[in-house]
Formats: sequence, C-alpha cells, structure tokens
Amino acid sequence: MNDLSEVEPGKITTHYATTQEEKESIYRFRYHIYVNEMGKDISDADHDKGWLYDDMDDTATLIYAKCDDQVIATLRYNQGGQTEFSQYWSDIYQLDKFSDFPIENLSLSSRIMVAKEWRGSSALGAILAEVYVYSRKQ
Repeated sequence: MNDLSEVEPGKITTHYATTQEEKESIYRFRYHIYVNEMGKDISDADHDKGWLYDDMDDTATLIYAKCDDQVIATLRYNQGGQTEFSQYWSDIYQLDKFSDFPIENLSLSSRIMVAKEWRGSSALGAILAEVYVYSRKQ
C-alpha cells in the first residue's frame, strides 16, 4: 500500500479503501463508469445514491488508484474462504474446474475499471501490480 502523506501533483498512487468514505467514492466511481459513461442497466445500481455496490463488496478488499484527490481506477478482490462465491460467479469463472484446490486458494478480481481519461496510462498497471502483491501475501 502506498498511502503517501505528501503526493507529487500528477502522480498515481494506489490505496486500500479502509474507510466508509473511501468505499463510497469507489461505489460512485463505478456508477459513473458503468451507468453514466457506458449506459449499462445494472440491477445493483442505486440510482438515488448514484453508486454501484453489491454483496461481494462486504467481504472484498477494494483497491484504487488516484491522482491528486481523484479516483482514477479501481479493482475489487475477493478471497475464497472469506467470500462465498455465488452460483453467478461460479458459472462465469467455471469454479467447478478448480474443485481440486482448497477454496482459500482461489480469489476473484472484478469491477476493474479505469477513468476514461486515464485509459492507456499506467493506472491499470498500478492497480494490477498492487493486487498481485496483495494476493501473494494472502
């Protein structure tokens, strides 16, 4: 985790969302990308709050990148054994093919997104590098 007290202007930093305020800013960021930008009709979208949240967030590690005070990318990481993967996720990722492995050895990354103006930058790489380090520690 690179929570720096003094950040160079324009520098991308990665963080773990630990406060409710950080988590809600990620939910709003997701909503902006999926609903406003991409026009997706997502059943979990809360149009009154303007955010995208679902039950997987309750047991997730939320990683995000920011530049200055702006969230520019995010990723949700769920670890088997801490998160019960629903049939939906099991079907998408064909988790039955990994039944020889303990569930604790499996993880899912989802809700990966980058702000439009940051696509093609190092923001996605920063998030993926952070989740790699985190998952290795798990």
